[in-house]
Amino acid sequence: MKVQQFTTPLLASNMYLLAENNHGLIIDPYDGYAPEISVACKQVDRILLTHEHYDHISGTNALRERYGCPVICSGSCGQRIQSSTHNFSRYYEAYATVQTGEPVPEGILPVEEYFTHADEVFSGEHQLSWQGHSLLLTETPGHSPGSICILVD
Repeated sequence: MKVQQFTTPLLASNMYLLAENNHGLIIDPYDGYAPEISVACKQVDRILLTHEHYDHISGTNALRERYGCPVICSGSCGQRIQSSTHNFSRYYEAYATVQTGEPVPEGILPVEEYFTHADEVFSGEHQLSWQGHSLLLTETPGHSPGSICILVD
């Protein structure tokens, strides 16, 4: 399995692509890396969200539409991604300005009311088999109410 890390602009959040046999799993999607994704795999099978903050979900709608893949996250995350207040997209400009100490450059800001939905949610733990690998998704609220950890193999 090949694991690629992509760092998003501005807040340096990470998106991950797990690729095996021309199939992929995307963790914490950002749409800016679509060309790299299509080079690494022909089909994205699932999108996994580690938590509900905008900088970790901003590519969900575009990538789900492009690849026709389901989105999986914890139940709390699944509720919170449906609200621009709870996923913080409504406050992204202020948050980014505080984090970087700089005004946000033009063209990076999200649509103010960004929201998305999950196709599958879980509580506690969720076991997932993918391309001969075992993934264990475990709720770990802390950084946010919807946070999870992912253990591969």
